[in-house]
Amino acid sequence: IPDKVFNLTTLQILNCSNNQITVLQKEIGNLVLLHELNCLNNKLRLLPDEIGNLSQLYLFDCANNNLAYLPNQLTQLKNLR
Repeated sequence: IPDKVFNLTTLQILNCSNNQITVLQKEIGNLVLLHELNCLNNKLRLLPDEIGNLSQLYLFDCANNNLAYLPNQLTQLKNLR
C-alpha cells in the first residue's frame, strides 16, 4: 500500500483486495476513522498490532491470505460485525 494512503486520516473505506500484498504496514493504525477494510485475496502473513487503533472499523475482511494468526488487538474493535 503506498505510504501516502496512511496520511488520509479521514478515509473511511479502504479496499486493497486482489493485489498480492504481503505486508500491511503498521501505519494502517493512523486511519482511525476507517469503517471498512477489505484486504482479501492477498498474500498477507501477519497483521500489525496497530490494527487495534481502528476503533471505528465495523467491516474487516482478510479472507484468502496466508495469515498464521490474528493479533489480540482485534478484540479491541468493538464495532466489528
